[in-house]
Amino acid sequence: MSVVNSSLQVPDPFIADQNKITTAVAADLERKGFETTFGNHQSAIDLRAAKGELIFHIESRGNQALAHIGTNKVYKTDQISIHLPEQVNQIMRFMQSHKERIDPIFIIANPDIKRFRLQVSRIEKALNKLGIVQAWVDVNGDVTYRGQPEFINLLGLNYSI
Repeated sequence: MSVVNSSLQVPDPFIADQNKITTAVAADLERKGFETTFGNHQSAIDLRAAKGELIFHIESRGNQALAHIGTNKVYKTDQISIHLPEQVNQIMRFMQSHKERIDPIFIIANPDIKRFRLQVSRIEKALNKLGIVQAWVDVNGDVTYRGQPEFINLLGLNYSI
């Protein structure tokens, strides 16, 4: 269910659908020398990035449905609270079924807005234990990665604590 962004008690500072988030992460990783491949169907990972022995599988969400692109409609907060478990579930299914020689690193990518940050903060410890990295895309399309600092440093990515 979607609502007009301005009707939220605290409107989201920007609107981004899933494709916009995935594209921003792809652009960031390409600047860092990764080769990227977009998933081509709903059951595939949204983005695969590879550089040498590093492989990332990225699952993205946005605060707007693809059906509402070009409008001021965003997901209600309760819908975001449903999307996050679906996103993590999708990552865990990919963890279970991947068939690559090298274990990929799994990343959830979301818009850097307060409503998403609050939902993720509630499960952040578990994400870290599972080795799932967070990618946060801001209004300018810049990406910040969050997770266990030593893990993020190993990857040579920009991170926040």
